[in-house]
Amino acid sequence: MPSGEVECWEEAAARYLCEMRKSNRRSVSVEDKEVRFDVLNTVLNDAPPLTLEKVDIVGAVKTLTEARGWSELTASKYEKVGLTLLRFVRGEGKRMHTRDEAPPTTWGAGIVAQLMHTAETVAPEAVAALAVMAFAGIRPNEALRLLTGRTTCCGTRPRR
Repeated sequence: MPSGEVECWEEAAARYLCEMRKSNRRSVSVEDKEVRFDVLNTVLNDAPPLTLEKVDIVGAVKTLTEARGWSELTASKYEKVGLTLLRFVRGEGKRMHTRDEAPPTTWGAGIVAQLMHTAETVAPEAVAALAVMAFAGIRPNEALRLLTGRTTCCGTRPRR
């Protein structure tokens, strides 16, 4: 970027995601961060991260939590992602991992059977999706991306 120009949120996020890809992070990790950056940007209006502080991220997450009914855990994850981008832009904080530190958690057959039985009685319309997620090994956010058609190609973000 030319000297004197300030990078907007979307550009900073794209640069961060590019670094994740160069570090051989799992595509699901990159895509998860991409989605979270995009959602935060709906409130931050592409503000330059260098002009933002923690209070701005917390405020954006609070707005989104109220509008979307997020749990405390979900809000916490979005806040963490927003602050990660601020630290990245400023060159502060932890190193970026060169790989995902821990493999995804897997469930045993007993837990899947219990989940499917509960779904049959509580939410029968979810059984098919849960079966695909369990047996194909995809996570809920990955299934949602499949359903909504959100994809990335060659490391680039789709244009809106």
